[in-house]
Amino acid sequence: MRLGARLREVRLQMGVGVNEMARLVNVSTWQIQLVESGRTKDPSLGYVWRCAMAYGMPMQALLDGVTCPSQREHGKRAGAVCA
Repeated sequence: MRLGARLREVRLQMGVGVNEMARLVNVSTWQIQLVESGRTKDPSLGYVWRCAMAYGMPMQALLDGVTCPSQREHGKRAGAVCA
């Protein structure tokens, strides 16, 4: 799963709307939409950390199941996760 899709999945599971999420992580709703749609492929570590804090979860839990872009692009170990 890509990071943007994972962030969207968790946001929806938590019942948080785009406007509320943008307020919680101090970015625009447009930024949330860019990341979640995959148009921003590599959001900053700070952005991901703020999302994790907004959800009240460890960053590692937020990243569980997210495959690294380099692993997808270069065919390295299928199913490997970012650390």
